Amino acid sequence: MAWDDWVDESINITNTAASDVPCGDGKVKRVFTAVGQLPTLNPDPDNKLDGATRDIGYSFAERGYERDVSGPSQADVLPTRTIVWVKEAAGLRFSFTVSLPSDTRIAAQINGETRCE
Repeated sequence: MAWDDWVDESINITNTAASDVPCGDGKVKRVFTAVGQLPTLNPDPDNKLDGATRDIGYSFAERGYERDVSGPSQADVLPTRTIVWVKEAAGLRFSFTVSLPSDTRIAAQINGETRCE
């Protein structure tokens, strides 16, 4: 999987999904994880998280993912937000959590996995 197209130097890929992970009954899936922090000068915590979820979400949307809205709304949730994006036909599911570790930083954790097949 070409994760390099998704992330820049501010994100550290901690699992590239390069190997199969057992998920029961002889089936396997692939798991991807990444973490990073980005600078922010926005003084409002809600606006910081809004901007981060919008920017990261745009990256998923432009690649054909759809937002999973089956869970509770994350609008105006502080101090962290978790958003889920899926590409059903390909069996891919990603979630990302953004938080505010300081007044000038936004932290992002991205988790993805393939369908268990």
